[in-house]
Amino acid sequence: MTNSKILAVLAIVLLELLNHAAHAYDMPTGIPVPDFGSALGNPVTTPLPAHPSAWPGREAAGYYYIDNTAATATNSDNPYGYPNRPRESIPKSLPAGSVVEVRGGPYEYATDAIFILDGTATRPVFLYGINHPVLNPNNKVSISGSYFVFDGFDLRDSSIQSLETPYAVIRNNDVQGNAGTPTGLKISGGNILVYNNAVHHHQGDDTHGINIREGSHDIWILGNQLHHNGGDGIQFCHGCVQNPPRNVYIGGNTIYGNRENGVDLKYCNNVVISRNKIYNHWPSAAGVSFCYDDGSGCTTGSSGGDGESILVGSAGTPNNIWVLFNEVYDSNMGIVIQDGFDVFVLGNVVHDVQSFGIRFLVINKGPVTAAFNTIYNTATGIEGPWENVVLSITMDDNILSRISGDSVVIRSGAAAFSSASNNLFYNDGGNISMTWRSHAVLSSGSAVNSMTGGSGNLVGNPMFRNPSASDFHVMDSGTGVNQANGRLVTLNNQYRSTFGNQVSILRDFDNAPRSYSGTDDDIGAYESSNTGGIAPPLPPVIN
Repeated sequence: MTNSKILAVLAIVLLELLNHAAHAYDMPTGIPVPDFGSALGNPVTTPLPAHPSAWPGREAAGYYYIDNTAATATNSDNPYGYPNRPRESIPKSLPAGSVVEVRGGPYEYATDAIFILDGTATRPVFLYGINHPVLNPNNKVSISGSYFVFDGFDLRDSSIQSLETPYAVIRNNDVQGNAGTPTGLKISGGNILVYNNAVHHHQGDDTHGINIREGSHDIWILGNQLHHNGGDGIQFCHGCVQNPPRNVYIGGNTIYGNRENGVDLKYCNNVVISRNKIYNHWPSAAGVSFCYDDGSGCTTGSSGGDGESILVGSAGTPNNIWVLFNEVYDSNMGIVIQDGFDVFVLGNVVHDVQSFGIRFLVINKGPVTAAFNTIYNTATGIEGPWENVVLSITMDDNILSRISGDSVVIRSGAAAFSSASNNLFYNDGGNISMTWRSHAVLSSGSAVNSMTGGSGNLVGNPMFRNPSASDFHVMDSGTGVNQANGRLVTLNNQYRSTFGNQVSILRDFDNAPRSYSGTDDDIGAYESSNTGGIAPPLPPVIN
């Protein structure tokens, strides 16, 4: 990175820091800010309503106070409750404008806990817990309605089902399952936020952390912890060929230790998977016992997986998928594109993966792009597709380092339609093994260019700061510094045109800006000599 470029980047960073001061939470790269109307606004940061002036000594219409542990608690002639005389139970049906504060617990239910939250755009419903009261339904919490916030509860041995709920906010909950519970969080509808929840240990047969149903649209899944579930961390959508989910944004989640995959997309359109940390996914076979690494138990499922942390297009054909700036590691496979049209894998760090870093198996569809990724310590760097499958693969500006087998494998059906430009290869000073229709061992960038029909490819040391500590920042002396080809500018324009917003993906893995002109950018996921980017804040404390 040149001095003039550093000054330009610093100016952009300063401007964004000033803008950031007005916001409590920054969206992961490529994800627009949700807007749920005049009352809820950005539902990530929507505060809980203030207490009414009548509290603590009198009730206030529309404001409910629930605490089943208080000595004075009663439902008798006490429709709302107030701190000096709480209600014992949570009302099932809540009209527009209701505000419900729940303390104490646990709250036991013989069957499902059913809540009908009928908010409106100007008068939403808030149902929230203080100090995470426990809900103990027999099976699940079922939520219906619209324009509501469900916030701050602990669910034990149960799940949440929120179906056909427009403008729904589900945040700050701990949803714990067991071997008999269904999928942790099942949602459908439009304009739904799932934020800062822990969804874990739903270990029944093919049960997932989060499942998005057919026809859903404008869904934000942000900042959740999804782990040790019997299927995938996130999955959608089997058999949804006629009405697949669309405009789904999966960002800032930590997803690990699930029996199958971290993220598994079937049929869907316009999906962004951005800045997630996804790890610890290993093969599991149908009918064979699988034991979770945290000692929580062993299960035998009717489905299985190959241990992909991100899997796109298994049993479905997604369209327009953007996999951006994720860290993927400690799994059998990193990012696998099994099927789909227009799939982009950009800016990811994939390291310490057993078999394939990025794998394209798309069957006569595509095109697919892998650009500005850093791939380190895996058996194969980038591979695809199956023999004699016609596929256009574009590989620009990737770093592939310490690959024990072939850095790139492009088989005959795709070789004539694919290109590799401005990639950096390094094998601790040794030659580079590669298959581009035929196998070769290469020692220079010019040899790579002649084999791939590309240009600008390099063989040299990227100068990672500390790869043994998973620190893949590049030093100023790295071979790939200032050697990128500007492809990210073109992709940024394509992203904006497709999604119809002004969100920029001109970033590196640290969220530091890349050049708007595309000149002097660095190969790989990181820019050298950056200021560390704009670190996203901690999740806002709502209650």
